[in-house]
Amino acid sequence: MIYNLVEYLRVALPTERIYANLRVRVGSETNIPARNVLVIETGGPLGRVLKIPTFQILVRDEDMPKARVFAYSVQTLLHSDAGIGGRFGQILPQVTVGGTLFPSVQVAQISAIAEPQSIGFDDDGYAVYSQNYQIFTED
Repeated sequence: MIYNLVEYLRVALPTERIYANLRVRVGSETNIPARNVLVIETGGPLGRVLKIPTFQILVRDEDMPKARVFAYSVQTLLHSDAGIGGRFGQILPQVTVGGTLFPSVQVAQISAIAEPQSIGFDDDGYAVYSQNYQIFTED
């Protein structure tokens, strides 16, 4: 489901660089852009009726105020009534990665586990905010 979520973010935030599980240079890039989003699978509890995978999203930008605004804009997209979290039955789009098709996924709800939190600066000196989500889907 991570690739479906990343594809949703890429469509919703077309000017932003979105990564899945690891930041790597893409194509002819010589550097990874300062401003980007990293989506990481973090597991989640096993459910009998619902699957509830969890994801950590790390938002990075040049300084703390910019990173904070960026993190809250991602939260609004995923968690608010205007985004996926407020609508039952939202579809995360299908996507092909490395020749493998990941079919679309119907989402019951995306729920933020907590508000975005600053985790300081990364090794490159960029400000980073962390946010965690659970995604409820039918089994």
